[in-house]
This record gives sequence, structure tokens and C-alpha cells, in this order.
Amino acid sequence: MSSRGRFFKQKGLSVVEVMVAMLLGLILLGGVIQVFATNRVVARTQSESARVQESGRIALDILTDEIRMAGFQGCTNLDQVVPNSIVSPAGSVNFTSDNAINGYEYSGGSWTPTLATPPANVVDGTDLVEIRAASCTAYLTGQMSTDNANIQIGVNNTCDFQADDIVVISDCQSADIFKATSVSEGGAITTIAHANSTNTTNRLTKPYGTDATVSKYEVVQFYVRENGYGIPALYEARGVDGSTVTELVEGVEDIQATYGEDTNNDGTADVYREAAHVTSWSNVISARLTLLLQSAKDEVTSTKQTYTFNGTTVTATDNRLRQEMGTTVLLRNRVN
Repeated sequence: MSSRGRFFKQKGLSVVEVMVAMLLGLILLGGVIQVFATNRVVARTQSESARVQESGRIALDILTDEIRMAGFQGCTNLDQVVPNSIVSPAGSVNFTSDNAINGYEYSGGSWTPTLATPPANVVDGTDLVEIRAASCTAYLTGQMSTDNANIQIGVNNTCDFQADDIVVISDCQSADIFKATSVSEGGAITTIAHANSTNTTNRLTKPYGTDATVSKYEVVQFYVRENGYGIPALYEARGVDGSTVTELVEGVEDIQATYGEDTNNDGTADVYREAAHVTSWSNVISARLTLLLQSAKDEVTSTKQTYTFNGTTVTATDNRLRQEMGTTVLLRNRVN
């Protein structure tokens, strides 16, 4: 048989064929790796973006719920009735339309306007919003016999009144603020005393009836500081002395606030001003809040993000994702 009629089995590949095959394999593998890396970056960015938006919504919900109740004292508002404060020492606790809501700006280690009890470790260049309100309402179980009688509410003390709490009692005509000397429970009654030892007098404006409400007087400050992990977060300091400090939402890098003043008493904000330029806090009927949120994780964006916040364009020094969110809060007790 001639050589033309013979069949030969291929016994291997040439070096050139092997190198071509390896090159094609590396190209395909590189494409797969690139797709995987891109998808991973996209997934991480989407995940962090969702977390940033969720943090922003939670922070704004908390701020909205608290700020819109500024100045609440029960049936009437502060423009109609200013509570009579008997807390000792005299003048230490006052609740008026001028301090239902106040704003402060922190820059270079100082506050504008001056803040009497500033919290610690506030992030420079951020704002602080302070509100005062009566919160958690209970009702008298019976008519007070005299204006110096103890306050009695139902035994289910869900507000958890304690001795030394500042308490607001009010109806639609009058309001008083006092410090609880003692709180005791017996039978179906919780008794709150307001003796001379913690107050300038034990006499209220009048003997209140069962239509009166009994609430805790709250002073709450909202501000930005770094948490234990070095990440900025929204904090609150609660209490007359700001002693109860709580981290609310991680990833809040900045908060800026302007305040809507009703200059012609028509129930709408005519001008929004920064805290330092508010002419009358008793005319503030709304607050416009703007938050700058950042992702908790770094290396989220492929390049350092350039963003504009509070009128300033900034290029980030890290690869965290940032987003601005805001809302306008109407103070319910200013427009009723």
C-alpha cells in the first residue's frame, strides 16, 4: 500500500499550538475574572448604596418624629400658655416658645449661638438641633384636693416616672413644671410628690382635675460625632443635663439645619435662616434638615467621589460612597 493510503494518528501538539491554546485560555480566564470583579464591585456598591439610603431614612424618621413635637405640653401650646416652673433653683428649668426649638453651629471649637451644655466630641462644621417637649402622657386618676396635693396617676406607670424627673402637668388653661421629689406605687395608684425640697414651692397654679395630663419634660440634642469605630454617626443627648447619650444611626457624616420663620403670622414659613441668623425662635414653625451620609465600608467607589454638600464641592479623601438626603419638618405645636 502506498503512503497515500495510510492513516497516521496525531501523537501530540506542537509548541506553537500549545502556546496559542494557553493564550486563548488566559484571555478567556481574564475575561471571566474581569466580569467577576466588575460584578463584585457593582454588587458592593449597590449594597452600600442601599445601606446608606436606609440609614438616611431611619435618621430622618427619628429627627422628624422628635422635632415635629417640639413645644408639646398637652392640650394647649406655648404661645397660649407658658408653664409655671417651680423647679429649684428658680429659673433652672423654663419651657417657653423661645426655647421649644433651638439650633447651634459648631466650628473651630466654639458654638454659635453660645450653647450652655454642649455635648462632647461633636464633629467640626456640623449643626446641632435642640428641642424641648413634654413626652409620654399619663392622666390624673382623680381631682386634686388642693394645689399642693400629690399627683396621682394609674399604677400602670408606662412612662416610668422616677424621683428627680422634671414633670409637666397641664390642661387646656394652665400648665406647671416641677421636679418629682418621690414616686411611689400603691394599689392601683402611682403617686408623684412635688415637695419644697426639690422645688421652690409645693404649690401649683391650681388643683388639677382628671382632664389634666402628666408628662415627662424632655430636652433632646441631635448632633454628629464619631463612634467607637471612628465612623461618624447621629447621636442624641437626652435629659435636662444631657447625661443620657445614645448613638442613633451610623454613617451620618454631617447635619445642616435651617429654620423657617413665620414673619407675618400667617402660619407659613416666609424665610429659612441658619441658626446664627434666626431673628425670633418663637416664630420658627419648621426646620429644614440636610444630612450627608457615608458608607460604613471604604473601597466602595473605584475613584474618590466628588460631591457637593451645603454649597461646597468636595473631593473625598477615601473611597466611601456618599449621598445627601433631606426633609422639612413642620412643628405641629406652632401651627395648631
